[in-house]
Amino acid sequence: MRFLRAVLWAAALLLPSASMAGNVETAQRFASDFIVPRFQSVATAAHAQSAAWSAFCADRKHGNIETLKKAFNDLADAWSDVEFMRIGPAAIALRVERFNWWLDRTDATGKALTQMLALTDPQMLTPEKLATGSVAGQGLPVVERLLYPADAAALLKADDGAQHCTVGAAVTTAQGAIADQIVGDWTAPDGARAALMANTRFRFSFADANEAASVMLTDLVAGLEGLKDLKVAMMFHDINNPAAPRLAEASRSERTLRDIGRNLAAIRLALETYFVPASAAQRNQIDMAFDDAEHTIRKLEAAKAEPDRIAASKLAVGSFSALAQQMIVVLPQATGLTLGFNNLDGD
Repeated sequence: MRFLRAVLWAAALLLPSASMAGNVETAQRFASDFIVPRFQSVATAAHAQSAAWSAFCADRKHGNIETLKKAFNDLADAWSDVEFMRIGPAAIALRVERFNWWLDRTDATGKALTQMLALTDPQMLTPEKLATGSVAGQGLPVVERLLYPADAAALLKADDGAQHCTVGAAVTTAQGAIADQIVGDWTAPDGARAALMANTRFRFSFADANEAASVMLTDLVAGLEGLKDLKVAMMFHDINNPAAPRLAEASRSERTLRDIGRNLAAIRLALETYFVPASAAQRNQIDMAFDDAEHTIRKLEAAKAEPDRIAASKLAVGSFSALAQQMIVVLPQATGLTLGFNNLDGD
């Protein structure tokens, strides 16, 4: 993310003086209308997934694995619609990472799953215990590995598959707890939303609502950077290196393009809150960049032959790169908000 830092600093130097006027109402509205409802949807889907696993594991032989897959996909959809909003509660205690550990270059998820399957003490699989363990063993990728591909899912019904069910039930219960913690820290009387409404500090996340507006916008821009560097680029890797280990998100469940598409659509919708002061020319630049990125996703979905997929993946990398850089330059000028460091920074 060093390039992002440099460009954000350069963009900040171009900001009009109106950026100091504050965007308190924007931050308050964005939290109430976008962030909180979407994390609430994640919590609802997480508890539905946990309930599905509990019901299945109570009668493995007669249970329907398709109900587990549907619950997983419903939760993955809900998560894709808000995962980029790391401000405040989502960033506390590595909640985002514990909910969906990825990019996994070293197969940390596989190692964590192997360790959990070998456990004999059920007390080691409580939400509290999992929260102190490897972040790679607590989220969506673990559930995906239990359900995909078909031979992995078949183990859930096998005579010796009880531990697979136990692990799935434990991880999904823990995911519900993580989602509840995020929602709770947003909605509590002393939570992040209350701090925004009072235009005051929330822990170390923001000093007031004016700063929160900038942090939120930074999360959106960082979300586009993440799409480019961590999702589209990894998909490009897999398509162009079919013999190498697959690195794209949710490749086992074949959700890669679905997740990218939902991320992109959600970030585009989220930015509507910030478009009020944008000029027609600035809005047109933004819309054209998003339209182009969406077009490349459709081309990838339609591409079947290997040469077409390679060409489409290359086009997608260029399109998402152009979109991310366009946002870094245009959004600060259009909104008067400073973009800062973000929760993806760590280098």
